Amino acid sequence: MTLTLKHFDTKLKLDTRVEEKIENSLAEYLYPDVEFAIGTVYPGSTTAQDLKEHEGKTLQFAAGERMYFASDDKVRDRIYPNASDGAAYGSLLFTPCRDFKELKNLRLIVIDDATGENGGFLPLDVAKNLVGDCYGKISLDLAEELTGNSNTPFQFRLGIKEQEKNPVARIAKGTLAPFRLEQVGEALIRDNGKTGYDMVLATSSFKGRKGEDAIAPGEYNLTVGLGIKTLAEYGKHSLGTQILVNYPRAVEADMLPRLELDAMILANIQSDPRKIAQHYVETYERRKALVNAKGESKISDFSGDLALDVESVFSNLGESGELNPEQQQQQDQLVYRLLEADLEGHFQILEHPKIIAELQEFVRASWVDIATGRAIKFNSGLAQPSLKLAENEICVPYIPEGEEIIVTRSPLVNSNGVIVLTNRHLPEVMKLSGTVHIHPQTAADNLQADFDGDRLAFAHKRDFPTLAAEVKEYNLPANRYPDVVKKAKVPYQGTFAEIAVSAMENKIGLIANEIQKNVALQWETQLMPKEEQYGYLRRISAHLSNIGAKHKNGEIKIPEEILKQITPIAKLPTSLTTQHVEQGLREVRNLLRSLVGELSNELQVAVDGPKSALRPDESILKYCQEICNYNSVVWLTDKKNPEAFLNRGMKTTNHSPIDLMVKQTNQHFEENQLIARPTEQFRALYPGVEFTQAHKDQATTIKNTYNGLIKEAIRLEEKRKLEPGPSLIITSATSGRQIEVTNLINSNVSDQPSPIWGQQNLDIRIELNPKQNQKTPQSFVAVLLKDPITQASIPPRPIGTVSQASAREHNLKAGMTIKQGKVSFQPGVSKSMVEAAFSKASEYLETLSNSTSESEKLPLAAALHNITHTEESHLYQGRKKASVAFAAFPDQIIGQLKELQFTNLSVVGTHQSSSEHNGRNWQGEKVSIKIELDADPRDPNIW
Repeated sequence: MTLTLKHFDTKLKLDTRVEEKIENSLAEYLYPDVEFAIGTVYPGSTTAQDLKEHEGKTLQFAAGERMYFASDDKVRDRIYPNASDGAAYGSLLFTPCRDFKELKNLRLIVIDDATGENGGFLPLDVAKNLVGDCYGKISLDLAEELTGNSNTPFQFRLGIKEQEKNPVARIAKGTLAPFRLEQVGEALIRDNGKTGYDMVLATSSFKGRKGEDAIAPGEYNLTVGLGIKTLAEYGKHSLGTQILVNYPRAVEADMLPRLELDAMILANIQSDPRKIAQHYVETYERRKALVNAKGESKISDFSGDLALDVESVFSNLGESGELNPEQQQQQDQLVYRLLEADLEGHFQILEHPKIIAELQEFVRASWVDIATGRAIKFNSGLAQPSLKLAENEICVPYIPEGEEIIVTRSPLVNSNGVIVLTNRHLPEVMKLSGTVHIHPQTAADNLQADFDGDRLAFAHKRDFPTLAAEVKEYNLPANRYPDVVKKAKVPYQGTFAEIAVSAMENKIGLIANEIQKNVALQWETQLMPKEEQYGYLRRISAHLSNIGAKHKNGEIKIPEEILKQITPIAKLPTSLTTQHVEQGLREVRNLLRSLVGELSNELQVAVDGPKSALRPDESILKYCQEICNYNSVVWLTDKKNPEAFLNRGMKTTNHSPIDLMVKQTNQHFEENQLIARPTEQFRALYPGVEFTQAHKDQATTIKNTYNGLIKEAIRLEEKRKLEPGPSLIITSATSGRQIEVTNLINSNVSDQPSPIWGQQNLDIRIELNPKQNQKTPQSFVAVLLKDPITQASIPPRPIGTVSQASAREHNLKAGMTIKQGKVSFQPGVSKSMVEAAFSKASEYLETLSNSTSESEKLPLAAALHNITHTEESHLYQGRKKASVAFAAFPDQIIGQLKELQFTNLSVVGTHQSSSEHNGRNWQGEKVSIKIELDADPRDPNIW
């Protein structure tokens, strides 16, 4: 089952020539005759007006920035009678699944997971124990049929078409655990002669129909479509800054020794291609082993302190940061296979420019993980409910009973979301794979978790004893943050397009970062050297005095309870004693803690955004940010900087737990000395393999085609980063010159939409870019001179930046004007467009492989390798990666690595006057030689 969706630009109503394929989705099952498309949108610029019908398709579903248009304008009503559910649960229909099957005559029972109500077929207490929030059961035989295992719960998507016993379509999501259902209750004999049920579903799993329209608890015999999204499996969970910023004592006692050992090991191996390649292979294998783990033995095999969090380490190792997960996995696997083969063989390509580039990024990412604590890992498993557990208990089958376990989940709101529970074994779940069972009340109150696929991270107390003690301390009533107040959801109003635009807003990351900054500043008041405290408090006092003045002037609104905390800090005595300083910093800390409580509530509002019209209170966010602006926390932004740990450490200027890790890592960091050899030195990888001129010609075509596709994908990626959104081409009526104006979506002034959309002619002037920076490097902006509708002169208004390509091509200067220039608009570059561009290159090579006979692959691979590893001109080409040679024929290269291929050396330069062997007539003498790596004299970077 493959659903193909074309992409178009909603603002310009232009096809972007991108097609996206979704495998095994409910949309295709429920609506086989409906055509779907995705409309590209631009947050902050796209309006409801932009989301009108396009080519016979109307907006029917939304999921954040993904707008789903359909050829049938009634499809949403058939599954979500309440229009806002099309935005709250729009993604469910388009979730790709690993497998999908239609199950006929499925005998199931639906149970209200809050009350146990089930139509009277089961006792309430029995029924309630079978379900949870989005959690149900599946019979052992059906689980075996669908997954090949009778002990592996899985995450699912379920669709029910209109049918005799179910007159309306329904959709459900959640997790199902294998269970002996044949003897549950007094169910009638099924068609196959068995008793019991095939499936038990919770009412909470069903989405989109409420009130009288909701599915009633009871027995059903239906035909359903079931998609298996993911299987339960144990894995690893990185802690990182969001968790560790809360625990200074644990960082110092439990984390720093581990991280220092990691850093020392990495520093020792990072410049040796063999050692770092081996580390890459072991890290990759650790990830694969964990992903495939099904039980205790696999976990214990791969839970060493030095194992890096591979999900983050491998996330930046592709040709581009825009690779989708499948593309990234393919890239990682290719590098892994090449390194594994070379390490098992003769180390023949470890110094190839492509391999060195991959290893250098691997090293950099590893340093980042050490500095930010992502190298510290918990185990993780699929969350499952059990009412048989007490609220202070958990069931992790392979950890001994009675042991204390630290538990958390991502994303973390604040330190309330890390708890310590006691392990208790439940006999009925001990054989289930990849799961962690917990009382549902504990999951909801402490972890904001349900059971539709959430994962819990956990670790044995003995592995992190200080962390366990600190977690317990901060969960004491006197130390906890106020519990998050989950505000009542507010129904959306307006058209579905208006709802979709509103639901697109996402401030989760912004608020989460603000909480991290706040907590870092809290600890700074305690961890900074005493000699810095006096001046630090004075600066805070002056800052808060200005904040108070802004409040009086009406620039910001601060509630009275927060003002009461600000006032004593803002009005410090003229003369400060040590006690005054200590008291003042304590008051600062209490103020910041109060702000975390406010921010935590707003974060919950942001998380609920797709399901509620309520939005984070901007006034609260503003005063929280303003108050904390007395100091910056530089590692928050620098940890995402690709220059961090390239040739410098990570920036750190504070005194938080994270700064302790960063400073320690910086002390051990040194730039790696991995040096690639010239590409042409690897040309002889296929000695003795003969190829014809026809092979060379075809190889040249392959190289040029693939490289062209990759260059175009990289160009689109750069354009998306620097020039997001649509662009316009304005053509001069006199000279015919065409200038591209970009960043149009950032040109709104005072929340007023730009007046350029849909216009055919504009008057503009080129001016210097007053806001030129790293994110907006364009030298010029285009300024609108006349109202495009009335043609009246207006104050100059920027409409966008002039593309760098246009500025170079036409040697543009500030002051140049174009009057009544003809305008045409171009779609913006979306993430999907970039992914599709890289996919096009991969698909080209896949088609090539499928169309090339096995007998032709080796000579063609040899020809391709030859032309990509041959110096093309007198210009220095020694560092080109020749990626196409590896990507097109990996199996052939791996085959060559099994035997030593580089058996002949060519010695050049003996004719130079400086050579001691100048003029010598060699007669086959045997001499000893010494091989050293030196700079290539052709390298223009060598002076």
